[in-house]
Amino acid sequence: MITPGEIPLLQRVFYYLRHGETTANRDAIIAGSLDVELTTEGRAQALDAVPLVRPLGITAVYSSGLKRTRETARLVAEPLGLPVTAIPDLDERRWGELEGRPRGARVFGTTPPGAETPVEYLERVARGLAQVPALGIPLIVAHSGTYRVICRLTGHPEDREPIANCHPVRIAPNPGGGWDVRML
Repeated sequence: MITPGEIPLLQRVFYYLRHGETTANRDAIIAGSLDVELTTEGRAQALDAVPLVRPLGITAVYSSGLKRTRETARLVAEPLGLPVTAIPDLDERRWGELEGRPRGARVFGTTPPGAETPVEYLERVARGLAQVPALGIPLIVAHSGTYRVICRLTGHPEDREPIANCHPVRIAPNPGGGWDVRML
């Protein structure tokens, strides 16, 4: 297992953005590893995030490998003149037989057949975060599950509710220890 101290990203300030609204979000469906599309609203959310991230000095954009994050990242990165690097290890948790089913089918604390366990998912995302170079000010565009793993790795409390679509979050180490995680 990669420890937080072995992840260069977790040694400096970075920004996080959950993808725009998808058809699965709109319809309250568990998407997981399904490659679902952004809705028209999701594309608009991504474009609305541009003025929020423009003044942050972002120097690189990284996304999960899934279509919803790659498109969100592209819509945000293009106006900033930045390329997008996809890191598949940042993909959402694989939910096995629950993918494509209503969100209410999920039972917290259980791993459905064919799904990644929480530990497997944490280890995969940690590997993905370790792939972000220790340069500049990165923006990570990924999923609510990826954000929860970042919270766990930084010791920040996790919320049961998912992070909002396309609301940038500043994640920074505090000089005295711990992390400042702030929605912009």
